[in-house]
Amino acid sequence: MPENSTTIELNQEFSKIQMEGIRNGCVPEQMEDKWFIYFDQSEGKLYLHRSWTGYCIYIVQFEEREDKFTATTAIVNRDSSQYSCTDDE
Repeated sequence: MPENSTTIELNQEFSKIQMEGIRNGCVPEQMEDKWFIYFDQSEGKLYLHRSWTGYCIYIVQFEEREDKFTATTAIVNRDSSQYSCTDDE
């Protein structure tokens, strides 16, 4: 993640079943697959990279709360040479 980034507060809950899918991530298999996504269990973070460039675009922090998982923050790449979206929504 470049220095030019922003942190967005989140409060999105996921069930255990949903979290299993998130932890599985996504490995691109063809040119149309635009994202490489993996979950780092030791950090509780989901990393989302553009598959063609390898640039890290999002890092989402998760916390386990009782029987739910909550996405608490997202660090978003704001380096315009790597990712042009600037809208926090």
